[in-house]
Amino acid sequence: MMNGPQYLELKKWATYMGNPGVYTGPDDPNLINGSFIALAPEERQGIAMGRSTDWQKLVYRTGIMTDHQVGLQGGTDNTQYAIGAGYYHELGVYPGQGFDRYTVKLSVDQKLGNFVRLGLSSLNTFTNTKGENVNPMGQALRASPLVSPYDTTGKLINGFLPGSANQVWNPLADFLPGASVEKRHRLGTFNSIYIEANLWKGLKYRFNGGAEIRSDIYGNFYGKNTTNNLGVQSTATNATTETTSYTLENLLIYDKTIAEKHKINFTGLYSYQKYSTQNTTFSYSGVLSDQAQYYNPALGFNFQATNSSDNNSLRPWALISYMGRLNYTFNDKYLLTLTVRSDGSSVLAPGNKYHLFPSAAAAWNISRERFMENAGKLSSLRVRASYGQVGNPSISPYQTLGSLTTQTYNYGSTNTTGLYPNAAPNPGLGWEYTATANAGVDFGLFANRLTGSVEFYHSYTKDMIMPVTLPPTAGIPNQILTNVGKSENKGFEIHIAADIIQAKSSHEVSWSADVNFFINRGQITQLLPTLTTTLDGKPADIADKWFVGKTIGSYYDYQRTGIWQATSADSAAAKALGQTITGTKSVIGQAKIADRNHNGVIDAGDMMVVGTPQARWEGGTTQRIAYRNFDFTLVAFARIGGMISSTLYGGGFASTMQGNYNNVNVAYWTTQNPTNAWSAATSAQTNPPNHSTFGYFDGSFLKIRSMTLGYTVPASFVKAMGLRSVRFYATAKDPFIFFSPYRNKYHGIDPETAGTLNLDTPASWSMLFGLTIGF
Repeated sequence: MMNGPQYLELKKWATYMGNPGVYTGPDDPNLINGSFIALAPEERQGIAMGRSTDWQKLVYRTGIMTDHQVGLQGGTDNTQYAIGAGYYHELGVYPGQGFDRYTVKLSVDQKLGNFVRLGLSSLNTFTNTKGENVNPMGQALRASPLVSPYDTTGKLINGFLPGSANQVWNPLADFLPGASVEKRHRLGTFNSIYIEANLWKGLKYRFNGGAEIRSDIYGNFYGKNTTNNLGVQSTATNATTETTSYTLENLLIYDKTIAEKHKINFTGLYSYQKYSTQNTTFSYSGVLSDQAQYYNPALGFNFQATNSSDNNSLRPWALISYMGRLNYTFNDKYLLTLTVRSDGSSVLAPGNKYHLFPSAAAAWNISRERFMENAGKLSSLRVRASYGQVGNPSISPYQTLGSLTTQTYNYGSTNTTGLYPNAAPNPGLGWEYTATANAGVDFGLFANRLTGSVEFYHSYTKDMIMPVTLPPTAGIPNQILTNVGKSENKGFEIHIAADIIQAKSSHEVSWSADVNFFINRGQITQLLPTLTTTLDGKPADIADKWFVGKTIGSYYDYQRTGIWQATSADSAAAKALGQTITGTKSVIGQAKIADRNHNGVIDAGDMMVVGTPQARWEGGTTQRIAYRNFDFTLVAFARIGGMISSTLYGGGFASTMQGNYNNVNVAYWTTQNPTNAWSAATSAQTNPPNHSTFGYFDGSFLKIRSMTLGYTVPASFVKAMGLRSVRFYATAKDPFIFFSPYRNKYHGIDPETAGTLNLDTPASWSMLFGLTIGF
């Protein structure tokens, strides 16, 4: 963001450009002293004092994290047990943010005679989360750096800050005691049991059962004088969620070896899974006493319960599965696997709940062939291929039925609650399923010091479950889930693992590495046949931004080719396209949009797919080095190519170029800086025309995910202390990001995203210091 002098310069240019003919330039003395420039008295005072408030520095703090684990395990030949407990504590980068987790684990395995074994395990957690939605950046990034968060008496300004069109609330007001309270308490327990019985030689039965219960209690309170409510009424929300689930699996397994060369394994499965969640959520405002926060809803008014698929609902679903799998191996050379699975999901429409998913896989272990006995440096080689189908029923219960929502009507002095449809039913919604063909080679060299694999795949998805926007004439506001079409993904992956340096003793250096590289190309191949709209001659769902031949999630916008310059050639070209080149609506200094359909005007027909989040290639590496008692591990990931979208720079309130609010620090267009990168500042417009076109960036980066340095105390010292092992370590998580244009050139936040970057909390890096003791 801009500092004080940069923000003042932006204001001057915005005032000059927004009032054509009034001033001779941004340094005209009449401009800074005139009434057109948006400068509050406190900002003028800040200019005189040389003030430059760093609002982000005031908002952020250094987070602290601690993690404690203790475990005990032991047993006999027939009984094994393990007990563990843990405590995790974290303070977030905002005041009021925090997370605590308490964990207790227990497992027991018991052998009963010679034929039966059973096991029990239990994982229990209790968490406290504070401030999970805290994010004052919408105010902090727009606040004027020329003003102070405190008044002349040194008291925190608990309201709108001076300047910024009197529309930016002091973000520090959220951190006053009791002003903003948000807590979530979650108690969960997951317990499982297995019983395994040998029924006959090579034949055994196994039962797996697991049950989970979760209780979630949530509440928030935002006082009147917070960035959430901007001086209006206080608000609060209460929510409780109870979730139960269980899974029952019955497996029959048969293993048989015939004539020492033929190995047969058959597995039959019957599985039943049941899940249910119940939620109650309501909100209210005007709490009579801030001290009550969200604990006494009776002190509030204007109660409202959200009617949606996630809130105030009971959502049960069930999944039943049958599976048969046959594995056959001949002489450890040839391997064949045949699988048939049938799944039935309760969430899908009647008649479409069940689907059959077959698969087959084969492999040839060439290393077992006689001609490989003298293969020299080639120590192992295997080729494999597979084909199979999987399904996706991941929708919420009842979504095939449509839904109604409430509306309150006022008939004179009588209030009546009515219902209207807000989601249309789809009685034909069925499985989305994907068929994948895969072929690969696994190899080893130099006695398997160097191993790796090369894998190729091609997947086809049919009946994609996607939300479709209905036309306004339908009278139904929400999207409808539909099996809309087809897509495909294809690519390959290479993985290499190497022992680069093998230590002959603990006093020498050892170095091992894993490297992977992969490329994926995906596209939509078919949409609804009822579509009449096209893009570049292919079917296109403009409303939902799906295009045949393009990746799901592609960015659809105008193509910006530069900035309209203050030249006679550009003026003539802009005028020929019907653009205004004089006055407050002049496009000079603004985004130049390509007339793709060559109709002589800039209209919706000029929009196109400007990019895709799909990377050209991605990869990662893990490097492990050890010397004596020291060990070092580095994990890195890289993404090259692909586009990311950031409303921080295009389309959001932090880049209006208006001069009323602070702005991202960019080299904007001026008559003295005729750039083609960023539009001009002007007070005459709320946002630059075609603002969103400035928000697309190269998504490339190299991220160091973690670096760990450890030291293991020599065994002689450890035994003298009566211990088994002692290791000290330090880990840096996400410490560096390299080669990112968005971060390094434009000072953006973490480019690793699955969506659109907005006024988000920047990704943080952390240092972790640890001690592991074995008794």
